Amino acid sequence: LGIARPTWQRSPQGEIAGGFGLELTPRNVAKLGFLYLNDGRWDGNQIVPLDYVEQATSYQSEGDSTGYAEYGYQWWISQPDGIPSYFGLGFIGQYLYVIPDRDLVVVVLKGFEETPPVIGAPRPMIESVVINAATPKSPVG
Repeated sequence: LGIARPTWQRSPQGEIAGGFGLELTPRNVAKLGFLYLNDGRWDGNQIVPLDYVEQATSYQSEGDSTGYAEYGYQWWISQPDGIPSYFGLGFIGQYLYVIPDRDLVVVVLKGFEETPPVIGAPRPMIESVVINAATPKSPVG
């Protein structure tokens, strides 16, 4: 994907945490979304198996109160206004949304404040404004 080795938070023993602490630029986060938007293909090469992409971005469990949505494999599953989408949720409200029907990837990365805002703050804007403003790939009706 052309992403240089990123910074990833490590334990006191020097091991990568894995579930959190990955630092990427907005462009590189968007590349991950674009990879999934294209069913795991990048420049004509299948990087992630299609069956894994389909499973990862579909219901696997009820999730929890963190994402307020159903959960796949590292993706939260959502259907704002009936539009299938999935998103990655990062620390303090950082989001990577993929909306296949709109051919759309949305990235929200922000700095940290001394008193962090509610985790879900950007989500209503993405789901009620941004997704609805994008034109469907196929005409409706």
